Amino acid sequence: MQKYKRGDRVRIRDEWDPDGLCCQNLDGYMDKYLGTVATIYAYNGLTYSIEEDQLDPQRYGRGWVWKDCCFVGLAEDADEFGKSCASLF
Repeated sequence: MQKYKRGDRVRIRDEWDPDGLCCQNLDGYMDKYLGTVATIYAYNGLTYSIEEDQLDPQRYGRGWVWKDCCFVGLAEDADEFGKSCASLF
């Protein structure tokens, strides 16, 4: 089921799942996107594409494959959650 739609701004998780369930590149080429905000470009029924990596030379200009578990939520929601947690300290 599609959780995000084209144009949604999402926050990419800060670190990868140690079990590799997000299907991240094991050589670390996707690590530069950790903790950043990305824009959903497309959804093919299983995975997402994001605008920010469409010309990534490590992926030969095709972009990486992203799953729901790669994102912590919409950027606005994730930012508000972070602010509320920071106010506890």
